[in-house]
Amino acid sequence: MSEGLFVWNSDDGSVSEFELGLNISQESGATSLLILACHDNEFTEEQINPLILNCNLQVFGGIYPKLVFKNKLMQQGCIIIGFHQPVDVSIIPHVSTLKTDAQLEQAIDATQVNRGQLTKNDNFLIFYDGLINNIEPFIDTLFEYLDHKINIIGGGAVI
Repeated sequence: MSEGLFVWNSDDGSVSEFELGLNISQESGATSLLILACHDNEFTEEQINPLILNCNLQVFGGIYPKLVFKNKLMQQGCIIIGFHQPVDVSIIPHVSTLKTDAQLEQAIDATQVNRGQLTKNDNFLIFYDGLINNIEPFIDTLFEYLDHKINIIGGGAVI
């Protein structure tokens, strides 16, 4: 486990196991949680949303068809990563409705992403709806907006 990180995982796709992981994560000293969940878990949005909404930490993440944790393919379960340092989270809504480069850049500019405050040591973890049509132009526009000096990693989630 890296300094500044708390990591919990389980390949049990039950709501009770997720709740256990969420409770342990909140007691870890983390300030925010990255939650990666498998699509084939045995819980519904109605079961999980109250748990997340009642979490006293900043939560972000995505739902994926499968996850890999320590060289093991997970078809069910979750990975929860707790960060002990602040994490800035920006949401760009309705990306699928933005058709031009100007609209995409305006949407990026409207978030907390600020060119003047970024350095070559900054990194972006990006999650997006993997089923939207114009994700490639969005990622290209984001990369151009950030002047090619920022590391970007991430992938499409099932929304």
